[in-house]
Amino acid sequence: MSYQLKILNHPADLRIEVEASSLEELFQGAIELMASLLYKRVNELVKKKKLSLEKDINIEANSLEQLMVDSLNEVLSLSDINNAIFPHCEINDLKDNKLKARILGIKVKRFDLEIKAATYYGLKIETNNRQYKAIITFDI
Repeated sequence: MSYQLKILNHPADLRIEVEASSLEELFQGAIELMASLLYKRVNELVKKKKLSLEKDINIEANSLEQLMVDSLNEVLSLSDINNAIFPHCEINDLKDNKLKARILGIKVKRFDLEIKAATYYGLKIETNNRQYKAIITFDI
């Protein structure tokens, strides 16, 4: 997989930039990287424990941007409900308005960062020359 995360400065929220070589990797990267924001030691935790939680997500939306926000918020809700992080995502189907994926997670005692929601504020999804980029703002 080839995606990158940059945390961008913002006065009240947390803004990230995700770059990937495909739309699937863009969504996968955004979901997986959100786990690293919620729990900074995610890689260390995954090495110690098995990803024992599996959840399927099925999201339909009116636009690609809405699909991104709704997908992240669905995973965030599942994180809150299960007191878990989901650092692995398998995309089964992705179209401009539909996402089917399986997320794999692990329970944590507490989150390092409380994310209230992914927002539409400043949301951009761009593509050029087979490179995809999303700028996503989280309400924290």
